[in-house]
Amino acid sequence: MADMHKPVVLVVTSRFPSINQSWIDTYLEQLLNHSFDIRIYSSNKNPKAYHPKVDRLALRRFVIDLDLKASSFLRALVKTALLHPGMLFHACIKAGKISKRLVKQYRLTRGLTFLKLMRSGLIDRDLDRADAIHAHGELLAFQAMLWALMRDIPFVLTFHGLLPGGMPPLPGDKRSAINGEVSRVLVNTRFAMHQAANLGCPKAKISILPQGLPLEDFVFAPRSCPGEKEVLHLLSIGRIDRDKGYGYSLIAAARLVKAGVNLQFHIVGEGPDKHWIQGIIDKLELSGHVTLYEAMSFDKLSGMYHQAHLFILASLGGQYNKWTETQGVVLQEAQASGCIPIATRVGGIPECVNHGQDAMLVSEKSSRAISEAVLYLLAHPEQWRFYQENGRKNVEQNFSAEVIGARMAEILREEAQSGRKVRLQPDSEYK
Repeated sequence: MADMHKPVVLVVTSRFPSINQSWIDTYLEQLLNHSFDIRIYSSNKNPKAYHPKVDRLALRRFVIDLDLKASSFLRALVKTALLHPGMLFHACIKAGKISKRLVKQYRLTRGLTFLKLMRSGLIDRDLDRADAIHAHGELLAFQAMLWALMRDIPFVLTFHGLLPGGMPPLPGDKRSAINGEVSRVLVNTRFAMHQAANLGCPKAKISILPQGLPLEDFVFAPRSCPGEKEVLHLLSIGRIDRDKGYGYSLIAAARLVKAGVNLQFHIVGEGPDKHWIQGIIDKLELSGHVTLYEAMSFDKLSGMYHQAHLFILASLGGQYNKWTETQGVVLQEAQASGCIPIATRVGGIPECVNHGQDAMLVSEKSSRAISEAVLYLLAHPEQWRFYQENGRKNVEQNFSAEVIGARMAEILREEAQSGRKVRLQPDSEYK
């Protein structure tokens, strides 16, 4: 068993490393800082741009390659039968008992569930050293649950909200199984808690823990309100999707240009609706005022934050059964950098910023509301420092990576200590 003073956590995430999900890097750093040993499984085999922290901390050395192909499972099955028949026998018995219970409780497909459990029991023995499994998001949560069940390991899930439109939803039987078998579900806001509960997760299993921000990565550099002839820099960062409300942000920009505001709107991100957004830019004749950027390095992204005066997050939604923002980490990044956010009053956003104190909250689907918020701030330059300093204080007090990391470590250590007591087989039999 792993040394209880240094628990081993298997972190399961669909995208690592990824510049679009740098929060996972911060989370991993905090686990290391709190004396955890980590293993990482990710389906992202060809990472592009990512945060320099990944290399500075050598996080990729913790990635383990779990081959989930059917052909690899068959080879492992034959090899185990020849070299470790006893282990195969115990795996069959255990998978049979677990699959029988899962089929009865959650109506999963019997044969397929048994085979998936068997595969989970025979892949990389490195998993046997884990004291807890922590899955981030739903895409790999069911697989992580099977690993946990076959190894008697506590299974923790961070629910980041529903999947965006266009992505296939998690089947109901799998979701029910995850909700029933998970030890703890972490959510970042009360809104996300209600979303998870609406999907059948028992409220007793849910804990609210926001995503933390490494303050040292975001230097506070407040900007003055630009003068009448100076350029106002607006910034949006996020997935290029209609749900993010870019259409309303662009119409707001057109309103501002018409009102005589000299602006440059910078939009950073990747996604399925890039051509749609470009079409709106062309139709509104904003090509001289709007620039689209794809994923960029953290240094360049940091430069964008420090250039921008105002940050726009015009996300749509607010219903528990549809995707919407549950926290909007970019808001904390903007505030930490001295950029004033203008965001829609949807999802968990109102829990994370304070209207009239450190941000401006507006109604969704209203380009007029966005443009009026911008014009209000331009007309009140004396309030900028107030908003900026309160924004930085909001992040320091409520979203600091150190504060969130300590709470995360406490939860995972508690789960690891209360969890796995029974092993499939002693480690010595696998060597």
